[in-house]
Amino acid sequence: MTTSDAPTLFAPDAWTTFERNARRFGERPAIHFEDHTHTYADLYRRAAALATALARRCGVEAGDRVGILAQNRPEFLELYFACARLGAIIVPLGQRLAPNEIDRILGRARPKACFADRQLVDGPAARSDRLVGFPDVTRLADLRVEGALWYEELASGPADDPTAERRPWPPDTPLVLVFTSGTTGAPKGVLLSQGNLVAQAASMLMHFGLHDDDVLVQGSPMSHTTGLVQGTQEFLIRGLPIVLLRKWTAASVAEACRTHSASVMTGALVLVERLLEAADADPETAAVLRRLRVIGTGGGLHTADFDHRVMTTLDPEIYLFGYGLTETTAFAVCTGTTAATLAREGGLGYPIWCVESRLVGEDEAAVPVGAEGELWLRGGTVTPGYFGQPARGPAEWLPTGDIMRADEAGCLYFVSRKKDVIKTGGFNVYGSEVEAIVRERLGSTVRDVVVVGGPSRRWGEAVVAYVVCDEELSLAQVQDAVHDDLGGYKMPKKIVRIDAIPTDYLGKVDKKELRARLSGMDIS
Repeated sequence: MTTSDAPTLFAPDAWTTFERNARRFGERPAIHFEDHTHTYADLYRRAAALATALARRCGVEAGDRVGILAQNRPEFLELYFACARLGAIIVPLGQRLAPNEIDRILGRARPKACFADRQLVDGPAARSDRLVGFPDVTRLADLRVEGALWYEELASGPADDPTAERRPWPPDTPLVLVFTSGTTGAPKGVLLSQGNLVAQAASMLMHFGLHDDDVLVQGSPMSHTTGLVQGTQEFLIRGLPIVLLRKWTAASVAEACRTHSASVMTGALVLVERLLEAADADPETAAVLRRLRVIGTGGGLHTADFDHRVMTTLDPEIYLFGYGLTETTAFAVCTGTTAATLAREGGLGYPIWCVESRLVGEDEAAVPVGAEGELWLRGGTVTPGYFGQPARGPAEWLPTGDIMRADEAGCLYFVSRKKDVIKTGGFNVYGSEVEAIVRERLGSTVRDVVVVGGPSRRWGEAVVAYVVCDEELSLAQVQDAVHDDLGGYKMPKKIVRIDAIPTDYLGKVDKKELRARLSGMDIS
């Protein structure tokens, strides 16, 4: 048999994987949301009808973008799977983005259709000209806009299949476009492919050790991969139920444990800290939260003291810690087991099943065990590239910008950041972006500004702006000036007025010195 005669290996795409489960688990609950339960059959039927409507009525084709600005709700997943069926790309817009940020993202993504939650559009986002006046906008709920299509009409219509002959989609077919802060100040459009999403879910299933009666409580925002991907896709692949929270609170997690027997939670380290605080404050809440069998977290550094509090207060059977970027879909590195999490303080774990890692020095050569180097990643969950830029090759390494070291067993430990990124509450903020907006909005009032991360028990890190100015400048003045351009998590939480920005012997801004001046503080 010649090479050309060899059978093609079947690789299920995101829609095909979901369709199989919908047929197999049709009447099982897929999503518990507030007072409603949606079965796998419900989710499949509505996503298929929505895909047909997007194609027939909105002209959405493979590769087209479809925007959504919404709090967590079942329609988010309906739209995600509708795009997966069409080979289209869903563009989640963060709930906490400022109007001008939304406008810039829509201007770059140019979605064929854009779905928006009424309460978000009626709020600050209403000032975004592009969102409100976007042609052929489709809006959720009962938002009345002249010429708009009705979501329920789209999701309850016929479900013929305009792309059946083209599936399965190739693994590198883009499915999600997430805009993140850029080191140069401009948001980067990270593309995640259908293959990325399936590989991520399959890999993490190996670590979660799910039982047939497990229930996920998901409250992380679906506009971010921590909500849309981590945990969510694993449960959908397994045909298990998800309690979807419109907004995360410790009380809502406890209620999900009481009402729906939620047993698994994933989320940023700051959310686990909130669970610990709630448990410490109320013994009854603590008892309910101890029903969580699996807790997966990341977005910070775990200490022996924190791990001890988790195990003694919440007592999960499986406690995992991980590290990832938007560019790696979700976790690219994970401790894998409770024992591995507890054995190595601060250890981020090991590359997941389909990811390869290496640590390199300035010469891009591999560093020896124990030495510090920049973490590079490649594999099945790593982005095929950035929107509007040439595609990355599957064998091409992704530099993360994070300096790490590895021990003899290969466990990775975070050392520092090569790039100017602040990790606050599980979100990434680039100081250069905040600096540019402060300079633009405050003009001559500020002669110079440098933004760094300061210690915060609540958020892990908080955004701190050092400013050189001739007049007194309050935190409120700065926040008011940048309110329309920066989301809440990017807002400076502290202003420090200084006479001059310190520099090192090369004349570069000495951010290490500026961070050191904040040592011992707790900025909230």
